[in-house]
Amino acid sequence: RAGGSQPLGRPAALALRLCVVALFCVSWVATEGAEDPSSMSVKQLKEALKGYGLACKACSDKREFVDMLLKARATQGHECKASKDCTAGCDLCSAPSSQEHAVCSAISFCTWAPQKTEKTP
Repeated sequence: RAGGSQPLGRPAALALRLCVVALFCVSWVATEGAEDPSSMSVKQLKEALKGYGLACKACSDKREFVDMLLKARATQGHECKASKDCTAGCDLCSAPSSQEHAVCSAISFCTWAPQKTEKTP
């Protein structure tokens, strides 16, 4: 074979197929009922962002609104919090700029965790 690649063995090929199916199912469930942002009008995108308490005043084209809505959907239900062993700079974790998974994960003393919802009696 070119490049020295070896064909996958039967168990590895099956495992790979199962992983692909699982990823597809997880992404489908996560977005079920959510309209595809790229098919929405800018007005609809603005309304959807309002539902997350967001507005994009600096957005100049539709793609920026789409990206912002996708990020909002991806972070829904999670927040960046200071880990229990944090001793200094802990307030950085709760800053708005840290409320994206990639940013939060890059800060060693912060953790990305599900938001606690208040239960009503």
